[in-house]
Amino acid sequence: YFRGDTHTNWMGAWVVYRHIVDTISPTLPLARPALSYHEFVPSIASYDGDLTSLLPDDVMQAWRNRWDYTCSDGFFETTTRLSLRAPEARQLTVPAWLAQRFPKRAPLLYQRRDGQGPRAVIFRDSTVDFLCDYLAEHFSRSLFIWKDGQVFEDIVKEERPDIVLHVMAERFISLYPEFVPLA
Repeated sequence: YFRGDTHTNWMGAWVVYRHIVDTISPTLPLARPALSYHEFVPSIASYDGDLTSLLPDDVMQAWRNRWDYTCSDGFFETTTRLSLRAPEARQLTVPAWLAQRFPKRAPLLYQRRDGQGPRAVIFRDSTVDFLCDYLAEHFSRSLFIWKDGQVFEDIVKEERPDIVLHVMAERFISLYPEFVPLA
C-alpha cells in the first residue's frame, strides 16, 4: 500500500490482479495466462493519495519545502510503477452515451488487437485504478465503470459480456447506496 493512501501501490495491484485472474481462469477461458512479473517495466513514480489530500495546505507546503527533492513529482511517496512491457489491449474512446452518463469518472474501454478472449464488464471503484491495464489483457473487450459501487443492468444488457466483475474497497461499503446485485 501507499503510505499516504489506503489504495494498493502497483505491486499490490499486481497481487490483487493475480488473485482475480487465478480465481476466474479455471472456469472461463481467458485470452492469455496471468501476467508474470517479467512482463512489466519498472519506473519511479509518486502518488498523492487520499490521506495526503486531507492534510492542511500549510502542512503540505511544509512537507514539500523540506522533502520535495526526494519525491518524483513532489508528492508524498516515491515508489516503483509497473507498466506492461508489450500490452495487447489498447484503450479506446468510450461511446458518447457512456461518457455523458458518467461525466465525473469516465468509463474506460479496452480492446485486444487480436480480438481474443471473452468480453467483460467490470464495475469498480478506485481500488482497480492500477489494475485496469492488467485485467484488460485477458478480454477481447473490457469496459470499466466507476459509479459508487453500483452495478448497472442496462450496461450489462448492452455489452453482453461473458463475465461481470464487481470490485470495490470494503472501506466504502457503508457509504455506497443500497443496490441489488445481479442474479
